[in-house]
Amino acid sequence: MSLISPIGVFSFPSLFAPTSFQGQEGRYSVTLIFGADAQKTPEYKELKKSIMAAATDKFGGEAVELFKSGKINNPLRPCTSVEYNGYDVPDGMFAKFWSKNQPNVIDGNLVDVINKELVYAGCLGRVSFKPFAYDTSGNRGVGLGLDNAQVTDVTTPRIDGRKSADKQFGAVAGGGVAEKELEDDEMPF
Repeated sequence: MSLISPIGVFSFPSLFAPTSFQGQEGRYSVTLIFGADAQKTPEYKELKKSIMAAATDKFGGEAVELFKSGKINNPLRPCTSVEYNGYDVPDGMFAKFWSKNQPNVIDGNLVDVINKELVYAGCLGRVSFKPFAYDTSGNRGVGLGLDNAQVTDVTTPRIDGRKSADKQFGAVAGGGVAEKELEDDEMPF
């Protein structure tokens, strides 16, 4: 059964095309950053409980100690553990959700998001996910399988440092080609 995450800030979204790292098979993914308000929600509490349940199912009653000692990987990490743009959230936590299968991406009105530019590092959203535990080749922990994503706010600033073109360039006289209509004799057909 899929669970729903709290609304968080999207970081490193790769929801329309898979990305690969060091020759691994490509994956669709998004990292969500959770501030203090998100951490007070029932969805966040359920996220934590589901991580613990997956760990306990796989590693038994010693799961708590394994997490505390760092012997198994916890998908929920403090923002202070990394140095990325936008992770300077007081008491913030983040989690990465991923899948080999492409998720559906919808907006707050349940409409498919077709414009990939609306899904950026800094927009707000949430995901449906399934926690799973793993123990492969000495790599042990809990992962968060991505099912689908919902973008809920695209008015928030980017956190990746990228600026929009209109913020980087000044206007140029006569440069409005997007508005210029071609005359009949200028058309190639």
